[in-house]
Amino acid sequence: MSSERTRLRARRLRAARTHPSTSVQRAVGASTVVRVGSTFRRSAEICLAALVCAAVVAPGSAAEASAPGQCRSANLRLFVGDAGAAAGTSWSSLIFINTGPACSLRGYPGVSAMTAPHGRQVGAPAVRELGRPGLGGSRVATIVLPRNGTASSLLRQATAANFPAASCRPRRVAVLRVFPPGETHPVYAGYRQSECSRGRAVIGVTPVAAGPGPLLPGAP
Repeated sequence: MSSERTRLRARRLRAARTHPSTSVQRAVGASTVVRVGSTFRRSAEICLAALVCAAVVAPGSAAEASAPGQCRSANLRLFVGDAGAAAGTSWSSLIFINTGPACSLRGYPGVSAMTAPHGRQVGAPAVRELGRPGLGGSRVATIVLPRNGTASSLLRQATAANFPAASCRPRRVAVLRVFPPGETHPVYAGYRQSECSRGRAVIGVTPVAAGPGPLLPGAP
């Protein structure tokens, strides 16, 4: 029975790799569905496909001095996964997958909510924050990504409906525009939320960390 289940998982994984834009994958066991627009992937499959996840390099070490060059936007794919919600705030994992040669990420991504790719920005960019207890995030560190390696940042989203409509002026957004640390060219991922178009920032982001980050089991 277990061998049959293993073969079934292997077939589903091959199908997800072959048709990532059209396949809809369901959570199996402790694996987690990750959504980008109409694309679904299991976070467990992301690391399974990668075989080797990103590594944290100790500050000031010889490994940091010899770390590969900065990851380029052209070689990074961005996924967004649900990480939790409580008391008018939700969290998402911004998952970076390196499709090029080994490279490194360090620091905070720049994140803004947009009406569409290359559309209009809605509200203020995400403010820089540290991790949340029980949800992950980290202090600034150098993260080395091999080919297909993963790194992530935690995105905090305050519910726009909690703010006075007159001062918030909520507006629907469709995507996140994300500048990887040190990059001037963005990557995009689907993100349907209401954002305050006026007033203070209602989103925050943590430094990049190794791995796909926290994700809710079975939630898109």
